[in-house]
Amino acid sequence: MNSLRNPCCSPLRNFSQAHCLPPNIAELMRDPQGVISDFYPRSFGLDLNGKHAKWAGVALLPFIDERRLLAAAVHKDPCRCV
Repeated sequence: MNSLRNPCCSPLRNFSQAHCLPPNIAELMRDPQGVISDFYPRSFGLDLNGKHAKWAGVALLPFIDERRLLAAAVHKDPCRCV
């Protein structure tokens, strides 16, 4: 099974996944003019794929460029990232 593992697609650390972010890093997500604001759209599409209830749909969100995310986070707080 290890032969199927792709090192380029490893999950980000918890800190990079926006769980319990310190205020200076959380600011990156909230600032509409921020360098990674496009990762956190205010509105997005919903794929219902035959479902009738909105909660059963899948949110259509943009892919996140890991390098841009980590570069922005390191710029805000170099001690906590990567």
